[in-house]
Amino acid sequence: MIEVSVSQRFASPASAVWALVRDFNALPEWIPGIRGSELDGEGVGCTRRLDISAMGGRWVVERLESLDDEARRLVYTIVDGSLPLQNYTSTMTVESAAGDAACTLCWHAVFEPKDASGEEAEAFVRGAYGAGIETLKGRFGTRPTG
Repeated sequence: MIEVSVSQRFASPASAVWALVRDFNALPEWIPGIRGSELDGEGVGCTRRLDISAMGGRWVVERLESLDDEARRLVYTIVDGSLPLQNYTSTMTVESAAGDAACTLCWHAVFEPKDASGEEAEAFVRGAYGAGIETLKGRFGTRPTG
């Protein structure tokens, strides 16, 4: 299994960042290259089909496995798609920091490559996560750690 973890501190309250990232249908708002998201169902167990045709005609179906608003934690898996990933599980958490004036987003995934090398699969995930983090930086500002 390959693991990828990224984290970013933002100069915004956890509640503001969480309000965006908890929305399982909102990825097109903050991850460049995702052209659309079609939700099927509601709450835990629902799926979203993401159109990422900007990345060579790719698509993916993901399932919301858990959503905990109190802990600000979301877990989702890939159930189908054309990405170079399989057995993929991702966890996102938003933690308060600096007396609630700032927060840290932690995004972690475990997966195996599919029809790609491990390096290619890892680069794909790091690229997607990095692009999303960059958009969030512009929206919520950054704050140094420490």
